[in-house]
Amino acid sequence: MIVALDIANAFEAAGAKVYTCYNLPDAMHIAEQQELSAAVVDFGLGREDAEALFGRLNERNIVFVLHSGYQEHGAAGNRGIVIPKPADPERLIEAITSALHLRTLAIAALQSHPHGMAFDPERLVEIQDCFDEGWKEISGGFEYGKAEEAALKFAKILFDFAADDSLDGGNLTVAAIHEMQKGRPDPTIGDGA
Repeated sequence: MIVALDIANAFEAAGAKVYTCYNLPDAMHIAEQQELSAAVVDFGLGREDAEALFGRLNERNIVFVLHSGYQEHGAAGNRGIVIPKPADPERLIEAITSALHLRTLAIAALQSHPHGMAFDPERLVEIQDCFDEGWKEISGGFEYGKAEEAALKFAKILFDFAADDSLDGGNLTVAAIHEMQKGRPDPTIGDGA
């Protein structure tokens, strides 16, 4: 509980409104709060695990950090940002802040894209999921300050490819990642020296 209080205090100091709970029923209640935009979750919640909570956060498209000492945490937990214990609360704040910022960028790109508002709601959720998954894979290696530009470019590529209804989520993500990486130097290839 001391770790949870340290995390809550750090988020409050950063300006967040914080809800804390220590069991699954209370966590599920908090997951329904309209103003909830992000969560830090331990897999162990009292005598239960957080699998149902992960599912609900995913359904509501809520950013979450899985901050746990457990090695196994179920498939729904994989959609979160995994930061094993122990970790400095500042690292958790940075992860949440970055994820929320990138989501805001993706929404802005959606609103400004010519095809963006033509997609049905289910396809929009699929595109957002593809953005989240793809961005996790390609976000490393951008120069400081270039990540926002790259995120907008990646969102635009996703929307362009999403117009092709034959591309489902997995194929849409792979196609967009491939397009994004064209012309980008391969970080695994040395300079020949």
